[in-house]
Amino acid sequence: MTEKIVLTLTKHPLWGYILQPVLVDENEYGKLEILEYADSKSTGFSQLNDLSKEIVVLSENMTDTTLMEKYSKEKIKTVAVFHRKVKPEVIEDTIRPYIEDIQHQILLILKESELPLYIRENVKIRNLYDTDLAEIPDECSKVIFKFQKEEIAEEVDSCIHYSIRVKCQEEELNIFLKPYILLCSEPAAIVIDKQVHLFNDIDIKKLKPFFSKREIEIPLSYENTYIKTFISNCLENNDVVAEGIDIREIKPSKKAILALDTDSNNLPVMKITLKYEENEYPLDYSSKKIVQALENDGKASLIWFTPDKAWEKSLTGKLLKGGMEKTGPQQFSLKKNKTEFLVAKQLKNIMDWFELHKDLMKHFDFIQELPG
Repeated sequence: MTEKIVLTLTKHPLWGYILQPVLVDENEYGKLEILEYADSKSTGFSQLNDLSKEIVVLSENMTDTTLMEKYSKEKIKTVAVFHRKVKPEVIEDTIRPYIEDIQHQILLILKESELPLYIRENVKIRNLYDTDLAEIPDECSKVIFKFQKEEIAEEVDSCIHYSIRVKCQEEELNIFLKPYILLCSEPAAIVIDKQVHLFNDIDIKKLKPFFSKREIEIPLSYENTYIKTFISNCLENNDVVAEGIDIREIKPSKKAILALDTDSNNLPVMKITLKYEENEYPLDYSSKKIVQALENDGKASLIWFTPDKAWEKSLTGKLLKGGMEKTGPQQFSLKKNKTEFLVAKQLKNIMDWFELHKDLMKHFDFIQELPG
């Protein structure tokens, strides 16, 4: 017999499905007998690697006793009394989100921790087997959104059919009528067929309808708004397949605007603004994909492109190499000498800098935003 710590997924009568480490006794045939819940004081904790120890310590924040101490406003001395008195709205609005936040942290490191995860169907079950093991994929799962505009007939309005597929390690999964276990709502983390699906760009609200429906139909009256909002958002953050809707990837026009401005201390600075397809973006924007909505003859369409990060980085590099320093998300100033300049003197130096770096300025459109 060998004692060790493993992770289980168990349904709590009040909190929903939670991740719980347990101490087990393993026999020569691989059957695991659960001895007790595990924590950082348990036998076997010292034998765990650092990430597995981190998971056990994180899980201590989800024990009934810890939750009672954290969320009970009264001086309740027993967990049983806490369970009886805790209100459903407190569970839904406070306790469950807190648990899910911890579980998301655990899931992010679970694969690398090498701590096995077992699905425990019932708290009364005391034995675990290899068939109870959950698969932890190497990568996060993704959602592929499919939008199909269908012309029903000339005299009948068209509509958009919307469906999704889950993609995990290059394999696609149809979730229709699949039972699932919810671990986290936002971002979503679920278990389907003993496989953990951790998403980094979608919440459970977008997934949930498709466990009971194959597709959703969008009326014509919402078409343009739907394309400009929901489909645009999906396209920006996920893979999208579209039929009958004008969605195009383009190679965008781009400009860098360098403006003479002032900072919070009313001192002159230079500010970079990026311009893709005539729309302006701050230098510190975070989008990996940019989507723009258009409308022509009453019909909405979308264009999208991947920003040129190498070009953006080169703009910053040119200013730094030219003697500037970055003093804000978009702002650059002349490197300060030991003696502070008056504003007028500093402004003169910036204008002198422009004169000395005319070759660099060909990479920018220059505008002056200072009064006068």
